[in-house]
Amino acid sequence: MRIPNTCLLVGAVALAMASQISANLLTNPGFEDPFGTEWAFTRVSGTEAKWGYAQSSTRVHSGSSSLRMHFGTDAGLGTAYVEQVISGLTPGDPFDISAWINLDWRATKATAYIEVLGGGSPVQAPSQGGNTDDAWQEWTLSQTADAGGNLTIRLYLDKYGTTTADKDVIAYYDDVVVIPEPGSILLLLAGFLGLGALRRRR
Repeated sequence: MRIPNTCLLVGAVALAMASQISANLLTNPGFEDPFGTEWAFTRVSGTEAKWGYAQSSTRVHSGSSSLRMHFGTDAGLGTAYVEQVISGLTPGDPFDISAWINLDWRATKATAYIEVLGGGSPVQAPSQGGNTDDAWQEWTLSQTADAGGNLTIRLYLDKYGTTTADKDVIAYYDDVVVIPEPGSILLLLAGFLGLGALRRRR
């Protein structure tokens, strides 16, 4: 039986679109590769000179490496983050974002969290004090691409109650994922399938 070319085209498009549902849009999302230009590192506040980040094998959620960020033992406040900007998206399209985070010490004095900037108000998880000491936790968020077709993923370490008697504040981040919300892909897929059915009837 001869299969119409339109059916073959629609089938190919359907397979391609289905694969997009699970395709992670981030580069080096599990920090398995040496850091390049995909992740940018910024210290926002804090007078502490002993701040840093590194690829680490000490504590990982999966694979062999994770991102390690730390602040030293000075008293007071400190905030730092790494970020990756995903561009070329369709403005307003929705995305699901998740990350695994492990705060090594003192959830009452520091928070390690993910923040996503896009077309809506900034979203973040967990809220202050929401980490569990020395445990991997997965945090999930939703955000839309902004008017320029961009989505900004930030991984924060924020300390706010440490003293010089405390030890370093350390957090680990791994397996960050950004994917299109399945609903948006499936709606587009349904449109292609409907077009194929219409052409078969003609």
